[in-house]
Amino acid sequence: MGEEWLDAKEYEKSKKKAKKAQSAKAFTVLVVLGAFLLAAFLYSQSGLAHATYDGPQASEEFAECITDSGAIFYGAFWCSHCQNQKALFGNSIEKINFIDCGASEDACTRAGITAYPTWIIGGEKYLGTQSLETLAELTGCGLSKAG
Repeated sequence: MGEEWLDAKEYEKSKKKAKKAQSAKAFTVLVVLGAFLLAAFLYSQSGLAHATYDGPQASEEFAECITDSGAIFYGAFWCSHCQNQKALFGNSIEKINFIDCGASEDACTRAGITAYPTWIIGGEKYLGTQSLETLAELTGCGLSKAG
């Protein structure tokens, strides 16, 4: 009977040890995941993730014409393709009617946006990064480039 009691005690000890080891593993996984998510967020906010484009950029007049045509550019701050699209406009991007779906989820849901970037021009959706030439053709705006 004494041996049975000892075996039960040892069993409980090993059970507690296994539970502690499992908790430590789960904690480690959560810490690593949290660190990764924090690093990804900080990287996206640092400006390092923003695309650069060395070619000619759209002029302010071209960007204003696109906006005047009723075109809307939907995207998200974390979307690399959206950053590439913005880079084509350079500083003229400020003239474009841009809706950040990260900040305006409701507006994007109502517009039926399911991917980024998406342009809505003349009631039609155009998915993906659009060249300046394509945007000129779709909006009827004369393409003029700055720089």
